Amino acid sequence: MTQHAVPVEALRRAFEAIPEEMAHGTQPPEPSEIYVVPGHESALNPDTPVVVGDRGTGKSFWSAALNGEMARMVIGRQLKRLRLDKVQVSWGFSSGVDNQNHPSRRVLSRLLDDGFGAEDIWRTVILHQLVAASGDSPFEDTEDWGSRVQRVANDPEMEERLFASLDAELRTRGERHVVVFDALDRLGNDWRRIRTLLQGLCYGSGWICASTAPFAPNSSSVPICGRTRGSGHSPTLPSSPTVRWI
Repeated sequence: MTQHAVPVEALRRAFEAIPEEMAHGTQPPEPSEIYVVPGHESALNPDTPVVVGDRGTGKSFWSAALNGEMARMVIGRQLKRLRLDKVQVSWGFSSGVDNQNHPSRRVLSRLLDDGFGAEDIWRTVILHQLVAASGDSPFEDTEDWGSRVQRVANDPEMEERLFASLDAELRTRGERHVVVFDALDRLGNDWRRIRTLLQGLCYGSGWICASTAPFAPNSSSVPICGRTRGSGHSPTLPSSPTVRWI
């Protein structure tokens, strides 16, 4: 029997060519591509902080849809009780490596290696999204995520005042701001880093929601966390009655 050599180099190049951005990606779908599944309403509800589901169940699709104004309006017209016309949405994390709204997996790894705490990283990301929408940013003279996280870590009073002020502005307008975190199983290259970052996200986002509007259904800044289930070893999420599965 003839033995054929395994084309190792060719396989390596093929694997390296696989794009890091998986599933639907971060571009909002066209309105004609949207069919609102009735069973997914709870996953689209801004009051649902954690959405968990298997690969291919629609988490990334809905994350991208919520981040698109036209797509969000299509959803809102069919699910009027969600009041999505009063909701601003931005990215906190996604599988996209060219998404300038949040640090990529590689940047997150570098920030951890530089000694930044995971909670400080995510509080910076959330604050960056909120102030960008308000037009009054303390990060205007910063060019990278390390500088932004350093500023928040060095001046927690500034950060807390900004969160309180932004929350008050949103409440005055009767609006909310949802920061979407998708593809959380792609936060790092190993489960130790993923758990560290996920724990920091849960602590940081939980503190923000509790400090601005404890137990209030109209909290102005509610992060929605999307995570893939069934990927082998999964980071542990805190148990909560507000976790929704799709």
